[in-house]
Amino acid sequence: MTRHEASSSDEERLNFFAGLVADHCHDAIVVTGVDGCVEWVNAAFTRSTAYSLDDVQGRKPGHLLQGRETDADTVRQIGEALTNRVPIRTEILNDTKADVPYWVEIHIAPVFSDAGTHKPIIAQGETIGLMHLVFGALAMPNSSIPVSDGEFLSQRWATAQTCAEQISLAIANVQLRHELEDRSVRDQLTGLWNRRRFLQVGAQEVRNGEEAGQPFSLVVLDIDFFKRINDTYGHDGGDLVVRDVAAGLLRHANEGALPCRLGGEEFVVVLPWADTGKALVIAEDIRAEIAAVEVRLGETILPSVTASAGVATFPAHGTTIGSLLRVADLALYAAQESGRDRTVSADSPSTRKAAETAGTPPLPELRLGEAGTAALDGETKERLASSIEMPSVPPASPRQNPDEKLRGSGSAS
Repeated sequence: MTRHEASSSDEERLNFFAGLVADHCHDAIVVTGVDGCVEWVNAAFTRSTAYSLDDVQGRKPGHLLQGRETDADTVRQIGEALTNRVPIRTEILNDTKADVPYWVEIHIAPVFSDAGTHKPIIAQGETIGLMHLVFGALAMPNSSIPVSDGEFLSQRWATAQTCAEQISLAIANVQLRHELEDRSVRDQLTGLWNRRRFLQVGAQEVRNGEEAGQPFSLVVLDIDFFKRINDTYGHDGGDLVVRDVAAGLLRHANEGALPCRLGGEEFVVVLPWADTGKALVIAEDIRAEIAAVEVRLGETILPSVTASAGVATFPAHGTTIGSLLRVADLALYAAQESGRDRTVSADSPSTRKAAETAGTPPLPELRLGEAGTAALDGETKERLASSIEMPSVPPASPRQNPDEKLRGSGSAS
């Protein structure tokens, strides 16, 4: 008989006698997995509780056996022992399947296989992972028989505990840092990026544009007559309007747009690779979506909301994110001065007039090549060359193509 055959034979005998002991033992035995759910019970457990294996398999023993009169402090101690996977011996008042209370002395102990042990990784009271440790058999000096080093294996739980604590602390710190970083660039009310994140993204888009020689655009939007909404419906109504408008902007984020909230009722949308013509079309789409929003404050439906928008494009209207934002703000101001509920480009005469009124540096002249208008038709190019200013338009039909939307919106030079 080979050593492997002898080992297999010994294992079979061990399993046979272990089964006999478990089945004929007068004490109830419950085996649970690492998740705490029952995997097996012996006959004594069924005799004492009236629960069969089918009744309890896959369920947690405490949920079945602990009743209204079970001591809460004892339950807490058992829970802590299970969480830390350490032995515990105590007395507890359980209930049978027929809800008959009975006292029982229980002994709960973790059982480790030869493959190793599992240790939950817990950070700040929350389980964030499960660590599996493997301790191989060790060969004792002057012996060819592989045996477990008792002194070492007796300390393996302490080793696992120390490892899990250090790992959980490191993971918790990383998670906390990521959460704080996200909060620092998120607007709390809407979940959009805030002004800080906008400046970071905008600076990166400038670098990308310079390297690739491609345009990108900013659309700055402001909710029309927002103060009137606050005065009439209070800040709760104003917050609802801001959140619903932000939700509409987020839907455009799936198309590559990066919406941000600058503050109050003012938003900005970064449009990578979009020239002025595309940005004007997208701005009108956004404004049409905002106008279609139905805002409810309790049982009250608030009046329809409109927005004004200003568009500026890199590099035609500025070569830094700060200068682009300034020009887009001037276009927004021109839209508001022209009656609100409209989109105005940085090349509109009203934008140049707004710049003169504000005493700001002169705006750059429009250069079609840098504005990226090659994809537009001749009529639209002529409009851009004569400075586009787009008044309000009704929501576009889903089948309407971008050029039709742009032509149907009208322009003023």
